[in-house]
Amino acid sequence: MKHTVRILAYEIKKITDRKMVWFAFFMMLGLTILFNLWSIPLYSIGTEGENTVVMTEDGERNNDWSAFFRGVPVRWVDDDGNIVEKRVSPLTYIRIQREFAEKWSGRALDDSVLREAERFFKKYGSSNEGRIDGWNYQNYYWVWKSIMNLGLNPFREDLSEMKIETLLEDQMSGLYENLALSEEERAFWDGHDTLEFPLKLAYTPALRQIFTVIRRVHLMTLFFVILMLSESFSLDHKYRTGPLIQAAKMGPVHSALIRTGAGILVTAAVSVILLAVTISIQFLIFGMDGWNTPVQQIRGLQWSRLMVTGGQAMLIMCASSILIVTAFAAITMFLSELTHNGNVPIWILMTTLLMTVFIHYGIFYRNRTLAQLWQYLPLQRINDSLLYDERLVRIGSHYVMSIPLGMWIYLGLTVVFSVLCFSHAILSKDNI
Repeated sequence: MKHTVRILAYEIKKITDRKMVWFAFFMMLGLTILFNLWSIPLYSIGTEGENTVVMTEDGERNNDWSAFFRGVPVRWVDDDGNIVEKRVSPLTYIRIQREFAEKWSGRALDDSVLREAERFFKKYGSSNEGRIDGWNYQNYYWVWKSIMNLGLNPFREDLSEMKIETLLEDQMSGLYENLALSEEERAFWDGHDTLEFPLKLAYTPALRQIFTVIRRVHLMTLFFVILMLSESFSLDHKYRTGPLIQAAKMGPVHSALIRTGAGILVTAAVSVILLAVTISIQFLIFGMDGWNTPVQQIRGLQWSRLMVTGGQAMLIMCASSILIVTAFAAITMFLSELTHNGNVPIWILMTTLLMTVFIHYGIFYRNRTLAQLWQYLPLQRINDSLLYDERLVRIGSHYVMSIPLGMWIYLGLTVVFSVLCFSHAILSKDNI
């Protein structure tokens, strides 16, 4: 056992003890932190910074990014009915918004809350020529924003608890047409659990940003793994150390098995570290409110028929990403062993990945089969659509959902290419 651990540590050191690998890792870590910190200006000035919107001469609405330095305007009505207006730092703006939003956390989005918000808007807000002013008072901002996150207009006159349920159901059913679902697939989803109404309010920016940043982290990790493991097996052929390994007792078997395991282990560790950094930063900025909220209440996911919470959806996305990058690790090591060349895996896999970057979904939109296959590509898999892809795969007499199927596919690829790599390493005559 000690011998095995010692060899494993040695193989891990061989993988990681290169300046290029550490340089790439710290660059990736730095970018991950920057991607996460971008949430601060985004949620204070960007798409969520409603108070910084200015009208151009052409009548367009733009965000005033100079507010990052001059201070972000924020306003609310205090307990005495006085309007409080301040300019604060972006991080302070998020803190104030979060404090007001979390006061609503757990409250039912029912008719009483809707009428309460409506009375507030009539008193402090206004609507002129289609432009709504006053809805960004923090007192009710997150009530209105929560409705907008469902893809609905919070200021329509007939809005009610029942109307929200009906409109949300219409949106979910509308996705059936876009995905070209069969009658059997529709019946499958219609027979599943549905949302419980009235919905409960929750502050969900942390999860929204985690889903966004995971896509970027996933892309970086795939390229990093190819770079890191491209020479994992080819070095033996380059430095002609194969005969030494063959001469040792159980040498080729032990070496190939542990080296393959080391590559998978380091890959999973890198992925977990970057995902943990992402989750930690977002929860530190926005808090964990929303963990038990239905995923449909997170912006951009209102179409999903998947009855999971935001926290469960996050774990699904993270697990899928880890499985995909470990599959790529196994493929990279196999190509390294097969070709005896560290450059070939880089050219083959990076070229393939770059080609998939430019394959746009719109090309296959009208073709159900190609559009469905597109969703299983390694880069495209980690996307919001993972959580609302309701196209099923029929295996025998049963339908299988895309999420577990995708996980099994990439887990299978990891096992298959690890075995191929291990087998080729111990059977290849080139090692003798």
